[in-house]
Amino acid sequence: LSSDSVAGNSAKYRLVQTGTSFIQRKSSSGLRGPKQQRLFDFLQSAAARLDSRNLGVVAAQLASKSGGDPMAKVKEMISDLIERLEKQASEEAEHHGWCDKQMHDNKLTREELQSTIEQLQAKIDELAASIAKLGDDVAGLETEIKELNDARSKATAQRDEEHKENTATIQDAKEAQAAVQKALEVLKGFYDKAASAEGGYSGQQSESTGVLGMLEVIDSDFARLESETTADEESASTAYNKFMLESGGCGYHKGAEVCGSIADKTDLIKKKTKLSKKQSSEKHKTEKDLQDTQGEMAAAEETHDKLQPACVTPDVSVEERVQKREEEIESLQQALEILEG
Repeated sequence: LSSDSVAGNSAKYRLVQTGTSFIQRKSSSGLRGPKQQRLFDFLQSAAARLDSRNLGVVAAQLASKSGGDPMAKVKEMISDLIERLEKQASEEAEHHGWCDKQMHDNKLTREELQSTIEQLQAKIDELAASIAKLGDDVAGLETEIKELNDARSKATAQRDEEHKENTATIQDAKEAQAAVQKALEVLKGFYDKAASAEGGYSGQQSESTGVLGMLEVIDSDFARLESETTADEESASTAYNKFMLESGGCGYHKGAEVCGSIADKTDLIKKKTKLSKKQSSEKHKTEKDLQDTQGEMAAAEETHDKLQPACVTPDVSVEERVQKREEEIESLQQALEILEG
């Protein structure tokens, strides 16, 4: 409504608000014939119905009393408007197709990146949990090794003391047996001489409770003590050696290499430590991958934000805008038919 022909006749129009637009109307008294009047009525009705500034401008041009043939100018204006609206429709359809593809591709990209981010984060969490458990396992194994070493030290101290006592007991029993046997020899010699002497004295050597019998019992007791202590020593030594073999590191037993609990646990510590280092390296790489993927996601989000103003119109949908343009073109074509009819 800012053209010179319209501005010069602004006083002849009255403004009618339709929604948020204003349609200029003029009484039919100034029009030049029924066709012009019919066209004017059609245009202003369509302009009001469609809330169309384009149709309102055409109606204003038709009502203008500027020089020349207003019908010819209106016809030319309508043709130009139809051409411009059709061009806009083509450009918008092309732009809409581009937007649909860009928004669709961007949506797929963001979904794929989000899925990758979730998978990478899950892998990082899993590796972190595994690394923590491996650390706990190593700490537990180290505690067990310390406890085994303490037990081995205690067992060695006890075995040394026990061996010392058993050795002393066996030695004492042997010495006692030797002394008793010597005493028996002396007494037997004495009784043998006494028996051959006049009167035939033999004392109590024939009785089990006699001196010789008592010495023989004592000698038997010392022999049994030596035997039992020797057996105890051998049993304790065997048990100690077995414990030390089973609990210790690697060594040779009867010509074959044998590894005990400490060796097994030490080897397990090495394996778990090696696995922990490997997983730590893998976790570091995965964290780098996550950081890179998050960067890609940020770029995709930025692209999405840039597409929004170009491809999304919050006030009017694309379908509504296309429909309104099609109705405007249809109304202009009907106006042409009126002009040419």
